Amino acid sequence: MNKNYILVFLMIVMAACNTDVGNFQIGEDLVETKSRIVMIDSFSVKLSTVLLDSIATYSADPALVGKYENETIGTTELRHYFNFDLSETSGSLTDKDILDSVTIKLSYSGYYYGDTTQVQKLQIHQLTKELAFFKNDVGQTSLVNHNSFDYETEPIGSLEFYPFPSTDSIEIRLDDSFGQELIDLFLAKSDDVSTNDKFNSYLKGFIMKAAPESKAVIGFNTSSSGIQLKLYTHRVELEKVEIEYDFELASEGTHFNQSLADRTGTDYASLFSQREELPATQTSNLSYIQGSEAVVTRIDFPALNEIYTYGDRVLIKAELVLVPSTLNDPKKLPTALNFYTSDRINQLRENLAITSSSGTSVSVAANLVEDVMYPENNYYIADISTWMQTELANNFYDTNNGLLITFPFSSLRNSSDLLILNGENSSKYKPKLNLYFLKYE
Repeated sequence: MNKNYILVFLMIVMAACNTDVGNFQIGEDLVETKSRIVMIDSFSVKLSTVLLDSIATYSADPALVGKYENETIGTTELRHYFNFDLSETSGSLTDKDILDSVTIKLSYSGYYYGDTTQVQKLQIHQLTKELAFFKNDVGQTSLVNHNSFDYETEPIGSLEFYPFPSTDSIEIRLDDSFGQELIDLFLAKSDDVSTNDKFNSYLKGFIMKAAPESKAVIGFNTSSSGIQLKLYTHRVELEKVEIEYDFELASEGTHFNQSLADRTGTDYASLFSQREELPATQTSNLSYIQGSEAVVTRIDFPALNEIYTYGDRVLIKAELVLVPSTLNDPKKLPTALNFYTSDRINQLRENLAITSSSGTSVSVAANLVEDVMYPENNYYIADISTWMQTELANNFYDTNNGLLITFPFSSLRNSSDLLILNGENSSKYKPKLNLYFLKYE
């Protein structure tokens, strides 16, 4: 039977069948009786760690603040920059308003990473340069995870607390002198508070960061008034009247998360350039993925051209298995990972996707298969058949091409999650590529 005819026929059959090869059946009346499906799992899989140059984190939700240490990858710190628009009610301030306090209110998002049983200390500093978007070489505006703005050395407010991410909110009290300065500006009808733009130029913004001893990264909502500057005053009339003026995050969406990593003394100390990946063979047979810091894992298939040494078979399915290291907290393993195509210099290209039966595009995912009793048996599995068949369409695989695997994009830019994967030379649990062929005689 002609090879091309077999391949076309199998693509039609597989479209109507379950993608689980264990359920894949071919009727004897449709296929030659001497044909059979064989599986080969000896094709090598190479893992490397890649640091993307940057990732956009403006309009971040949640705001991420804190710090944690990991023996494998080093120390990671998250800081949040933000600014405010004018309060809708600030124009009603009068000379009868007496300052009670000024605070920044933070509403928990429920996200955390690290040890939340330890005391956390947050510090608020005023920026000395106006918070605004940067323009890149092609004129696009953005704020990315490695941007920074100068700020005052001394904090304008701080708070020590035990984080309870499942509860409501916390408030950090700022210096009273700052609150009185705001009141005086409004009473004087200063030009600095006449428009949002002028207010943003006057009150340049803030940075929120954690003290060096912090052990966790905490998330705070930035939507639905999740972060507010609150000015509390009272007036003495017939009775005491308490008043609250709320300033919301700037509508431009200039708030962003900054990520700082210290990999000194780890196998990843030389991880600096996106163009140069670190093979798992040089990093204790491990590779990793990390949100906010934009670290991803690259997957290569250096021996794939050997498929053409099998002249009596046609590839019908490619199944990739990845194994999380036992260094991970099994309770924090992501349920799915996404793929992007890449080239020799590790550019993040197209999201790997397939077209569903309804005609919509669906991302190809590596889904977690969990063993609750024996976490060392956990693994991720993905069907990458469509991509691999496309790569092999011209009877040649370009080994400059590979796949980047990472968290779903929203998690990559808005979390500090960490996943460590076993490399190809791990002693027991290692990645593998299962290739299923139709063998004919």
